[in-house]
Amino acid sequence: MIYIFIFILTLFDVLITVYGVATSQISEGNPIVAKSLNSNMFLTAFGIVALVGIALWFISKQSFKWLKPACLGLLAVKIIVMFMHIDWLVK
Repeated sequence: MIYIFIFILTLFDVLITVYGVATSQISEGNPIVAKSLNSNMFLTAFGIVALVGIALWFISKQSFKWLKPACLGLLAVKIIVMFMHIDWLVK
């Protein structure tokens, strides 16, 4: 279930970031993603969501002890990033 939440937050993160970059309200902080977004926004967004989905599916099939705490940490980071996005959307 945690993987679904991570995927959904990733999807929202990408959509909000694409909106912010397309409307010049924000600039992407990751230089690789920024260059990719400037090159082909749709393909970059689709690629990120697809790669994260594939990675999460693969990870969900693993049974390492450290995986659940790591995913909970990632979920916490994703939630913080979402609040940052909501903050600039509201402004």
